[in-house]
Amino acid sequence: MAAEDGTAMLTAPKVDAVDATGAGDSVMGALISRLLSTGFPPGLAGWQSNVRFALAVAGLVCERQGGATAMPTNEDLTARWGALV
Repeated sequence: MAAEDGTAMLTAPKVDAVDATGAGDSVMGALISRLLSTGFPPGLAGWQSNVRFALAVAGLVCERQGGATAMPTNEDLTARWGALV
Protein backbone atom coordinates (compact mmCIF):
# COMPACT_ATOMS: atom_id res chain seq x y z
CA MET A 1 0.00 0.00 0.00
CA ALA A 2 1.10 3.56 -0.49
CA ALA A 3 0.24 6.87 1.15
CA GLU A 4 1.76 10.33 0.94
CA ASP A 5 4.01 9.59 3.91
CA GLY A 6 5.35 6.20 2.78
CA THR A 7 4.71 2.67 1.59
CA ALA A 8 4.30 -0.65 3.36
CA MET A 9 3.70 -4.34 2.76
CA LEU A 10 1.43 -6.24 5.12
CA THR A 11 1.17 -9.98 5.48
CA ALA A 12 -2.13 -11.72 5.91
CA PRO A 13 -2.71 -13.47 9.23
CA LYS A 14 -2.07 -17.22 9.32
CA VAL A 15 -5.36 -19.10 9.38
CA ASP A 16 -6.63 -22.67 9.13
CA ALA A 17 -8.46 -22.17 5.86
CA VAL A 18 -11.59 -24.22 5.22
CA ASP A 19 -13.20 -22.31 2.36
CA ALA A 20 -11.83 -19.29 0.49
CA THR A 21 -15.23 -18.39 -0.97
CA GLY A 22 -15.87 -14.74 -0.23
CA ALA A 23 -12.31 -13.91 0.87
CA GLY A 24 -11.81 -11.09 -1.62
CA ASP A 25 -15.32 -9.71 -1.16
CA SER A 26 -14.87 -9.72 2.61
CA VAL A 27 -11.59 -7.76 2.34
CA MET A 28 -13.23 -5.04 0.29
CA GLY A 29 -16.41 -5.03 2.37
CA ALA A 30 -14.41 -4.71 5.59
CA LEU A 31 -12.22 -1.96 4.16
CA ILE A 32 -15.22 0.02 2.93
CA SER A 33 -16.98 -0.47 6.27
CA ARG A 34 -13.93 0.85 8.13
CA LEU A 35 -13.60 3.84 5.80
CA LEU A 36 -17.27 4.71 6.20
CA SER A 37 -17.08 4.50 9.99
CA THR A 38 -13.73 6.24 10.57
CA GLY A 39 -13.19 8.31 7.43
CA PHE A 40 -10.29 8.53 5.04
CA PRO A 41 -7.02 7.98 6.94
CA PRO A 42 -4.53 10.84 6.78
CA GLY A 43 -1.42 8.69 6.48
CA LEU A 44 0.22 5.32 6.16
CA ALA A 45 -0.43 4.23 9.76
CA GLY A 46 -4.16 4.72 9.29
CA TRP A 47 -4.17 2.74 6.07
CA GLN A 48 -2.19 -0.05 7.73
CA SER A 49 -4.76 -0.26 10.53
CA ASN A 50 -7.63 -0.39 8.04
CA VAL A 51 -5.99 -3.06 5.90
CA ARG A 52 -5.09 -5.18 8.96
CA PHE A 53 -8.76 -5.06 9.95
CA ALA A 54 -9.84 -6.10 6.44
CA LEU A 55 -7.34 -8.98 6.38
CA ALA A 56 -8.56 -10.16 9.80
CA VAL A 57 -12.14 -10.26 8.49
CA ALA A 58 -11.04 -12.27 5.44
CA GLY A 59 -9.05 -14.62 7.66
CA LEU A 60 -12.15 -15.47 9.69
CA VAL A 61 -14.21 -15.89 6.53
CA CYS A 62 -11.67 -18.43 5.24
CA GLU A 63 -11.80 -20.36 8.52
CA ARG A 64 -15.53 -20.95 8.07
CA GLN A 65 -17.54 -22.85 5.50
CA GLY A 66 -19.85 -20.97 3.19
CA GLY A 67 -18.60 -17.57 2.05
CA ALA A 68 -21.37 -15.07 2.80
CA THR A 69 -22.68 -17.07 5.75
CA ALA A 70 -19.16 -17.02 7.20
CA MET A 71 -18.99 -13.23 7.59
CA PRO A 72 -17.94 -12.53 11.18
CA THR A 73 -19.51 -10.13 13.64
CA ASN A 74 -17.43 -7.55 15.52
CA GLU A 75 -17.57 -9.89 18.52
CA ASP A 76 -16.19 -12.75 16.40
CA LEU A 77 -13.30 -10.55 15.28
CA THR A 78 -12.44 -9.46 18.81
CA ALA A 79 -12.62 -13.03 20.11
CA ARG A 80 -10.25 -14.31 17.40
CA TRP A 81 -7.82 -11.41 16.89
CA GLY A 82 -8.25 -9.10 19.89
CA ALA A 83 -8.87 -5.39 19.54
CA LEU A 84 -8.39 -4.20 15.97
CA VAL A 85 -7.85 -0.46 16.05
